[in-house]
Amino acid sequence: MLKGRPDTNAENPQYLADMVECLAWLTPEEHAWLGHPRTGLQTICRFLPTPADVHEFIRAKHERLEAVLPASTTYRRLETEPGPWDAETDVDRKKQVVRQCLGYDPDQRHVPVKRELTAPTDEDLRNLRLKTPSAPASRFLIAKLSADGWPILPSGGSDD
Repeated sequence: MLKGRPDTNAENPQYLADMVECLAWLTPEEHAWLGHPRTGLQTICRFLPTPADVHEFIRAKHERLEAVLPASTTYRRLETEPGPWDAETDVDRKKQVVRQCLGYDPDQRHVPVKRELTAPTDEDLRNLRLKTPSAPASRFLIAKLSADGWPILPSGGSDD
């Protein structure tokens, strides 16, 4: 509300303290009403708003909203025999299928476990069947891995 004024920071410090005290009691929804760029408090005040202006604006907004509230009903659901609304829903059936086929409850969130990545061993590399054998690691790559703190560095090192 105060940011858009040309003489910002020229107000009395006690005024700011009083406004903060006034605004501290409002809900987030009421804060949104006050600061709305098209319908907020700054659109109706010619001068700095006072706490009375704030409360009058909020009271008027509540009155406008209560004027269009729907009428209360006395509808009650009769508790009689179970009907189609009590039958198993499609969601329940799908959850049951997941429990039976996959073995876990879909309502429970699974926290993924962090995996520890290890460098491949010489045995792992020998078992690979590559069409083209891999080239030796370049000196640049070895320097980069060393700078990043890798525990196992590849041997060799060409100028590439």
